[in-house]
Amino acid sequence: MKDNRKSIILIVFVITVFLITIFNTLTSIANDNDDRNWPLYSLQEVNEGVLGNDIVFNSINIVDSDYVWHKNTYGEE
Repeated sequence: MKDNRKSIILIVFVITVFLITIFNTLTSIANDNDDRNWPLYSLQEVNEGVLGNDIVFNSINIVDSDYVWHKNTYGEE
């Protein structure tokens, strides 16, 4: 009975380590944002159509010049 218990514990451990390894690898591939080497666009660039019809995530970076552009374009503060 003790040999069975040890075998079950070992199997559960190996499966757990395998799943953790696969999960970490997949999330790293899906995120791919460790080095942040993708292009960033300001609000002005986005509103002027730099991206066209492309859908992007985590690529809009608000910079100080966006405030001046927004104020001049929309006349709001």
